Amino acid sequence: MTKLTRAIRRLLRYQSGWAKYPMITRGIYFPPRLAKRYFTLTSGLLAIALTACAPLPSPDVSVRHVPSTDFYNGTRMHLFVFDPREPRSLDARIRLAKADLARDPDCAWAGAPRAVIEDATAKQGAEWKDTLLAAPVTCTA
Repeated sequence: MTKLTRAIRRLLRYQSGWAKYPMITRGIYFPPRLAKRYFTLTSGLLAIALTACAPLPSPDVSVRHVPSTDFYNGTRMHLFVFDPREPRSLDARIRLAKADLARDPDCAWAGAPRAVIEDATAKQGAEWKDTLLAAPVTCTA
């Protein structure tokens, strides 16, 4: 029997109230009945704390990008299409487009100035101004 197994069995004995000796934690006397409640409460609070520290799932944002016929410094512009039900600012669309390209191993953000991105997006039409983004992207495939 390993040390870990013995420690777990000892802990379970204390939790179930089978302990021959009262539980003493940080100088506080815990009779076996209270020790069981203390460990149950502590393990519950620990589970809640670990859940609170877990990263939140990323929002399910649908982003599609297709190549355009326009070029910027030899790099093909791509049109990023976002959900039309939710208008987004230009900064939010750029951030989501970069995140989408980070998941795509074949394409990379080309890094054009913001003014170029704004102009290329504005050329697509006023009806698409909050749901579309035009930006230069380098793709290998």
